[in-house]
Formats: sequence, C-alpha cells, structure tokens
Amino acid sequence: MTARSTFDRIAACGGVAFAVLALSTVVIAPPPPALDASAADIREYLADNSGRFGASTAVMVLAVLAVAAVFGYVHRRLAEKDEGTAAPGVFQTAAAATVTLALAGALLQGLLARHSAGFDDATLLAAHRTYSLIAFAGPPLPLTVALLVAAERTLRSGVFPRWTGWVALVSAAGGLTTALINVSTSTTSPPVLDFGSFLLSCVWFTGISVSAFLTPRVSPATA
Repeated sequence: MTARSTFDRIAACGGVAFAVLALSTVVIAPPPPALDASAADIREYLADNSGRFGASTAVMVLAVLAVAAVFGYVHRRLAEKDEGTAAPGVFQTAAAATVTLALAGALLQGLLARHSAGFDDATLLAAHRTYSLIAFAGPPLPLTVALLVAAERTLRSGVFPRWTGWVALVSAAGGLTTALINVSTSTTSPPVLDFGSFLLSCVWFTGISVSAFLTPRVSPATA
C-alpha cells in the first residue's frame, strides 16, 4: 500500500466512526436545556445527568477527531481535481473552523459537566449560554460552507459520487436554516429539521468514506 492509500483508508474509517460516535451522543445523554433556560432548570439537568453529559463529551471529542481525517481526505481530493481554483482553500478553511468550534463546544460541555456545581447562577447561565451558542450554532455555519463547496464540485466535476453531492446540498440547507433559527430567534428549530440535517451530514460523511475505500489505489509512480 502507498502512503496515499493508507491515508485514504484512515479517512474512510474516520467517516464511519464519526457517524457512529456522533449519533451515539444522542443516546448517551438527553438534550441539554434550551438557550434561555433558567439556572434552576440547568442545575436540575446537570444534577440528573452529570455522568452521562460528561460521557457524551468524551465521545464527541473522538467524533470530531475522526471527522477531521475525512475533511483532510476531501480537501486532498478537491486539490487534485480543482487545482488552481478557490474551492480547496475555501473548503479547508470552513472545515478547520468546524473542527475548532466543535472542539471548543465539547470542552465547554466538559467544563459544565465537571465544575458547574461551584458556579453561582450568573456564571452558570453565562457558561450554559456560551456553550449552547458555540456547540449548536457554531459548527453548522462553517460546515454549511464546506458542504456547499463539496456539493458544487461533486455535482459539477464528479470528484465524488453524484448522490453524495445532493445529500451534502440538502444537509447544508437544513443546517443553515437551523443555525439561523437558533441564533436569530428565541425559539429552537423544529427537531425534524435539526436532527434531519444532522443525520444527512452523517450519511454524507459515511458516503465519502465508502467512496475512499472504492477509489483505486495510487501507485508511487502516479502519486
């Protein structure tokens, strides 16, 4: 196996791992209180779910690390197919922002799970609202950009299987709508829209991983 094929297979494992790990966080811990929840509601949730909330933090960190490998693989494929265009650079920037915000959200989640008992109400509310904004409204925005770039290049140049382009496009539209609702209004987005776009992103990552396994190996002479 060449270095490239090894990297591709690592990326493939990362996409499947992300889908499994990210979806498992939904089962490990119930959804946290809403952005505008009271300090009492937040304390009650953390008291009842502290261990599960902390466990979902660790799983989410692993999921983000796994998806970083897939982002790297997609960027390499875009750079090979679209050399000289802005697509690879835009995708790389958006992917890096997604990973950074997701890790920041996971770290804040861990902080809440371990140290919230010592917070006064004002600090608890500030920590919870900061966590909610970064974890739930932050990653979907740059991820939308990354998915749109991947969708456009897939549908136009066939860098990945065509069906993954449509999945990325629909997921991006749903994720952007969800993020805008969460940021600009006091209401939460419909669960069907929120979870549906998230589920589609998992399908896209898994599809990219399968594509990596099916892509012919590149020999050193042609790498």
